[in-house]
Amino acid sequence: MDAVDYVKEHPQTNLLHFWLGDYFSNTCECEGCTKMVYSDYYALMINDITEELVKMGSQAKVIFCICYDTLQPPRNIPIKHQDRAVLMFAPISHSCAESFPDRFNVTEMPEYGVNKCPIIFGKLAS
Repeated sequence: MDAVDYVKEHPQTNLLHFWLGDYFSNTCECEGCTKMVYSDYYALMINDITEELVKMGSQAKVIFCICYDTLQPPRNIPIKHQDRAVLMFAPISHSCAESFPDRFNVTEMPEYGVNKCPIIFGKLAS
């Protein structure tokens, strides 16, 4: 069952979580999969799902999660139905005891690299 089928079978759905298997060093590195950043592929999937939800008249929103290789924003694929997409920031190793900027002291986005997430288990990788 895909995400759209789920909403069809459960029309009372307001928010649908759609997450990738986005774990540290879990991204395919083949030539075809590295043509875009991982977040661009995620944006394509979010766009496909939200487009179908709009077509079927559903008011459901899709929650997508960023962490690891999706920390970088999409470069080429914008989210089409931004009113239907909810961003959830979820760095698995983050502690709520400190704010994100205090813990990581990030002033600019580190350069993207497949399976080279700069934030690993609560600290910036060196």
